[in-house]
Parts: sequence; structure tokens; C-alpha cells
Amino acid sequence: MTTIGPERLHGLTTLAALGMPVLARLAGVTHHQMRPPGATVFAQHDESRDVYLVLRGHLRIISYSAAGREVVLHDLHPGDLVGELSALDGAPRGASLVTVTEAELGRIEVGAFNRLLDEEPAFARLVLGRLTRLIRSLNRRIGLLAAPLAARISAELLRLAEHHRTSDNSARLCPPPKHVDLANRINTHREAVSRTLAELQRRAIISRSRSELVIHDLGALSAHAAGLPLPPRPAVSGRTAPAASPAQAAASAQKR
Repeated sequence: MTTIGPERLHGLTTLAALGMPVLARLAGVTHHQMRPPGATVFAQHDESRDVYLVLRGHLRIISYSAAGREVVLHDLHPGDLVGELSALDGAPRGASLVTVTEAELGRIEVGAFNRLLDEEPAFARLVLGRLTRLIRSLNRRIGLLAAPLAARISAELLRLAEHHRTSDNSARLCPPPKHVDLANRINTHREAVSRTLAELQRRAIISRSRSELVIHDLGALSAHAAGLPLPPRPAVSGRTAPAASPAQAAASAQKR
């Protein structure tokens, strides 16, 4: 395996603040890997303890219940670290890491990772900050379990939109999330997701096609996730209806 240059790590916004001396040391112990879509980087209950840095691509952390039900815990994007928990406590993997798209990864052996934590305070603070954000994210998701189902679906769409904003109030998810994936994230069934997405589309908050899901009103989606009612459906008689977005037009054409 080849190592990765510090310039490549500096290009990741989550790491740039470390500074070049720390990045050079991190780069020296980070080994390059390529993984195809659908690959398992590590599996739940594995004894491996290495840490991975996402350089390119989209990955997903998945857990499986005793009954075999798949639960999506978290999505990973360039700049994210994953695998720190097993490196820190030596316990088996608590979940599986799989690739959604082709992924470029940097593998950091557990010994090198822990030496960096011990000897580079800036790196240790970065890891602590990431773990703190992860805990807060999981706490929010646990809190949502008490919310109405439709609000949970809106909240999950908001979370997915974080990395895909096209403006302050819009986002584009391309490809669109599968209904079964959304259901697995919030512990419901696909039919409930389909009904809620259809209602959001009728309210002109989102539009969908086979290639994308466009969120036109993040503000309305955020209010719905917080428990407020959805805005009324746009009028289509007695006044001019709002113009259809390109995604809405494409979706309509596919239904004909």
C-alpha cells in the first residue's frame, strides 16, 4: 500500500486546521486503499482495530439487530474518520462499515493512531471533537424516536441535506435516498416513508424523480421536523399554480 501526501490531507476541510507538521506525520502513517461500491470495509463484531479516513466517496455505518434487521446509523463523507472506538477501547466493532459509492480511503494502523493521540494534542482535540459531534447526533436521533413518524422522516431528510445544499433554503439529493433506506434509519416501514414523501411533494416542499430528490423549502421541512404542521397545499384552481421545477416536470413525464 502507498502512503498519502500531506497536501492531499490539507485539502480536506476537516483536517486543514491541524497544520502541515501534524498533517505530514499523519500522512506518513495513512495507507491508501480503493474500495468498490457495496464493499464491506469492516463487519460488525470484527476484531480489527484500524482507523479509516474517508478521502473520497460515500460510506455508511450499519448495525444489525439480533433478528437481522438492518439499521443505518450514520453516513460518512470525505474528511470523516471512522473506527476510532475500537482503536480506543480494544472492543470488537459495534457496527459494519460499507461503501455506498466507490470509495478512496486512508487506513491508519491502531498503534500509529494511538501514538498520534498521545503525542499530537491538535490531533487528539480533532478526534475528541468528532466523537462529541457523533454523540450529539445520536442523541438527537434517539430523541426523535418519541416524535410523530412524519416529523422523523422530515428530520432525516434534513440530516441528509446537510452535505447537499444548493442554497440557504434548498438541497438536492442525487441519487435520491431509497425508501427502504429511509425506513431503516428511523425504524419504520417503507410504506410510511412513501406516504410522507408523497404528502411533502403535494405541499411543494420536495420534488422527486428517478435521478434526484430536490428539497425546495428547508425551512418548512425544519419546522415540520420540530412538530409544526406542514404549510397548506398550493392552490391549483382560481389562481395561478406555481411553476413546476425541472425535477417535478421530469417526474411528471415519467408517470405518463
